[in-house]
Amino acid sequence: MPQFPGKGASGYEACKAMFWKLVNARVTTTLVMVENPSWMRRKSHVFERGNRRTLGEEVQPEVPKSLSYAMPSNAPPNRLGLAMWMTDKRNPLVSRTMVNRLWEQLFGTGIAETLEDMGTQGIAPTHLSLLNCLSWKLMNEHRWSIKKMLKEMVMSATYRQDSKLTEEIKEKDLANKYYARGPRVRLSAEQLRDQHLCIC
Repeated sequence: MPQFPGKGASGYEACKAMFWKLVNARVTTTLVMVENPSWMRRKSHVFERGNRRTLGEEVQPEVPKSLSYAMPSNAPPNRLGLAMWMTDKRNPLVSRTMVNRLWEQLFGTGIAETLEDMGTQGIAPTHLSLLNCLSWKLMNEHRWSIKKMLKEMVMSATYRQDSKLTEEIKEKDLANKYYARGPRVRLSAEQLRDQHLCIC
C-alpha cells in the first residue's frame, strides 16, 4: 500500500486521518465509472458449489478464454477490454446487429429477418449493402449515436413513402420485402396511449 504523501508537513496526521475516514466511509452510492487503484480492489473468489460463504481460489478479472484471441493488444483483460473489442471498427457485428434492430423497430421487419441470429444459421439480409452502409455510418459518421442513426432512417425516402397498397405494388412486392411502399407497423401499447392522448 502506498504511503500517504506529505509526511512531516504540518497537519499531516489530521489530513491522513480524514483521507482514510473518507475512503472507509459507508455511503449509499458507489462510484462505478472510476477504476480503483490495484491496491484498493476487492478480492474475488470462486464460490465453492455456488455458496458465497465458502470461498475457493482467488480469481482475476478476465474475458472468457474463447474471446481472448480477438482482444485488441492494448485492451485490458476485463469488461472494459471486452467493450473495446465489441466496439472496435474492425468488428462490425455489433453495429450491424444494432442497425438491424433499429430498422426492425421502424419497418416491422429487419433487413435480416432473424434479429437473434445474424450468422450463418439466420436468414440472409435482403439488402446487404444497405446494412453494411448503415452499420459503417453508425460507427464512423454518427459515432454510435442512436439518435442520429434513427434520424437518418426516418428521414429517408423509403420510410416516408405512402403505405397504401396498390394493385401494381401487390403484384410486384406483396410482402413489402423490397420496400415498395411505406411500412405498416402495429403500434405498441405506449404508442397507442400517446396517440389517443394526442387526439383527445
